[in-house]
Amino acid sequence: MRKLASFMCMLFLLTACSSAYENHIKAGVKAVKEERYEEAVASFKQAAQEKNDKNVQSYVKTLQAMKSSIDALDEGDTKKAILYAQQIVNETETNKVTEIIKPRAREVIVNAQKLEVQVQELSGKLEKARAYADAEQYAEAEQILQELSSVTVLSQEAQDIVRESMELWQQVERERRKQESGGA
Repeated sequence: MRKLASFMCMLFLLTACSSAYENHIKAGVKAVKEERYEEAVASFKQAAQEKNDKNVQSYVKTLQAMKSSIDALDEGDTKKAILYAQQIVNETETNKVTEIIKPRAREVIVNAQKLEVQVQELSGKLEKARAYADAEQYAEAEQILQELSSVTVLSQEAQDIVRESMELWQQVERERRKQESGGA
């Protein structure tokens, strides 16, 4: 009788632990699907406390890379964003989390690349406006600077370029007015 009671108690504990583990995994996967990565990491870490296995460690590592990628993109660090996202895309192991995360990582890469192109284009236009201003071709410089002022910026680097273009525009306007008034 004692053996049966011990067995039943042990079986109950194993079932409870397994159930808690599964609940944390389900909560983590749900959070991943909803792009709530910090919450997902917390759920997977709780699952790891119940039963630490390779899958849970892999989930956490993948999500931390995804969060780092998104944070880097938000900060305008496209190189880091691409690096972290590429780690996820290149992951050969397939599991519940990587199946959900890989498309989002690819999306981060595309967005980071678009941001890099935008920054390059803005920088090129600013240099062109500078060249016009240096050559005292103020109307041409102003036209480009006006275009730059209407850009919706996506990153800190792009914002810096637009801010710099606004400063140049003010300088160009002062120089143009001086030129129009006879150089006084």
